[in-house]
Amino acid sequence: KKLDNGEIDSFSIVKRYKSKNNKIFPAKTNVSLVKNGKNRDYQVAVIEDITKEYKNQSLLKALNLLMSSIMGKTNIKEIAWELVAISANLLQFENSTIYLMDSKTKTLERMAAYKSKKNYSLNLAISNEVLKSGKSQIINNVLKDVRYENDQKTHASEIFIPIIDEGITIGLINSKNTNQGFFTKKHLKTLETIANLAATQLKSAMNLSLLLETNKTNKALVRNLKISNKELNDFAQVV
Repeated sequence: KKLDNGEIDSFSIVKRYKSKNNKIFPAKTNVSLVKNGKNRDYQVAVIEDITKEYKNQSLLKALNLLMSSIMGKTNIKEIAWELVAISANLLQFENSTIYLMDSKTKTLERMAAYKSKKNYSLNLAISNEVLKSGKSQIINNVLKDVRYENDQKTHASEIFIPIIDEGITIGLINSKNTNQGFFTKKHLKTLETIANLAATQLKSAMNLSLLLETNKTNKALVRNLKISNKELNDFAQVV
């Protein structure tokens, strides 16, 4: 109305539109008043698809939610669970699992699994490559990859993302899908961002867990030593 009355020359509004294939998408509509000097004015509308912008905003909100959910947590399993649950829902994955390196055995230990089936196992050949190289991998078709020769074919595609802290790979994020070619470069980049953001928090929790375990062991040793000393003292008095 203000445009018709000459109070403004243009305005913008965000609305939802339906495409020819009945797909709903968000768009920014820019409407401008055009004057031709003959008392005949025209309105020109330009519609801009902003689906990508909306998705980027949603991603940013999800990442902020993720960081706020793990901030201050010191329990490894709690942190790992937040990571797999939020990332799987964000990217609409069928499942998601986090593995962390055990400092004693030097092997990967499953910390949290979101919607992962019990018969899902980790491909050791590929996971070892990812751990050593520090580079992510997408397997579009497990049937065509020789590294799956001895594996049970429970899925069609898979993604591996290393979790790196100060140049050292401390674990990985893994997801499997029943569709071939499901995982994209965008999935890879998003998971790498999540892994980078969470790496320091996970490493701190791992160090704390190790410290608590060491203190527990030391207390047990001291307790056993006191018992041994008492038994020796009692024996000496008997002798």
